[in-house]
Amino acid sequence: MLLILLSSVALSFNGLIFRQLTEATAWQVSFYRSGALAAAVFCLFLARHGGRWRVELRRSRRNALIAGPLLGVAGVCFLQSLSLTTVANTMFTLSSVPFFAAALAWIVLGERVAKATWIAIVTAMAGIALMLFDGFDSGVLMGNILALITAILFAAFVVTLRHGRHVDMLPAVAFGALISMAIGGVMAGGLDISGREILICLAWGALLSGIAHSIYTFASRHVPAAEITLLSLVEMIVSPFWVWLVMDETPTRYTLMGGAVVAVAIGGWVVSGSQSRSKESL
Repeated sequence: MLLILLSSVALSFNGLIFRQLTEATAWQVSFYRSGALAAAVFCLFLARHGGRWRVELRRSRRNALIAGPLLGVAGVCFLQSLSLTTVANTMFTLSSVPFFAAALAWIVLGERVAKATWIAIVTAMAGIALMLFDGFDSGVLMGNILALITAILFAAFVVTLRHGRHVDMLPAVAFGALISMAIGGVMAGGLDISGREILICLAWGALLSGIAHSIYTFASRHVPAAEITLLSLVEMIVSPFWVWLVMDETPTRYTLMGGAVVAVAIGGWVVSGSQSRSKESL
């Protein structure tokens, strides 16, 4: 759980980094960032398994072929959403991930979801409803829709990670990044951007995203899908405030209200879980 929280905090800088790129389009960012992510994750996979990497790759192949496209398309939709709406709208709409993850994990894996977790998920969905209402009001509905698609795809990716938890799922991350890179390269219409922005994208993909996704993939072996994605809401809550502080991209009233509801949901869930564990230890 701690590793997932650390990963979420690291990924919360995604929106701020994207806003630093004034020249590159979302398609170009997908190409460079995803290429660096794929290279970094695959190098880590090689370092972890050494001469056995081919054996481990074959073991994870079936799950990776399912999870990879889910993550790859989700990454593309995420960056397109950031280009069409505010970071706050994108990230808070992504707070719907736990709902979809819980439902899919129950159907596919038979993972039961605790009552407190369901309450937190439903409460978070109420906050997302406020965000979607804000999208109708401010004309950024397409950005919100793409964020919602990202949430569904990422939830399915997490469930697939849980399904393949008996093997190393890093190849799924690398495969997904290659798909995102390919889509970005085809749609970009040209990859000529400044050296500074290329370096930012490469560092973003190889260092920040590479480390965070590797930690997330490892931690997913030990935590149920619904709880993984609920803990990941930390990223959705914190990310808009980095942009607010640094870039002065002020969230709207409905966005702040929705974010507050999501924060209350995850805070209440954490407190409830802590109390339950304390009672069990007595």
